[in-house]
Amino acid sequence: MRQSNVKLFRATLSDISISGFKLDSYTNLDENKLVFITLPGLQTLGAHIKWVDYQDYGCEFTNPLHPAVLEHLVSKLQEFGTAN
Repeated sequence: MRQSNVKLFRATLSDISISGFKLDSYTNLDENKLVFITLPGLQTLGAHIKWVDYQDYGCEFTNPLHPAVLEHLVSKLQEFGTAN
C-alpha cells in the first residue's frame, strides 16, 4: 500500500465491500488523499481516505468493485487465511 506522499507501507484491510474498506496502519495518512493498494490477483486499486480514527482509516474505492471481483478477492484472501 502507498499514499502519494508516503513510501510503501504495510497495513491491515478489513470490512472490504464493493465500495471500500477499513484500513489499520501505524503510518500517518492524510484524510481525503488517494491511497493505492495491491491485492492478490488484482491490479493496483485507488481509494480515497474518507475518515480517520487514530490508526483506522475508512477508504472508498475510486471505482467500485464489481461483485464478481469482490467474491474472487474474498476467496483469495480466505486461501491466505486473512479474510474478514
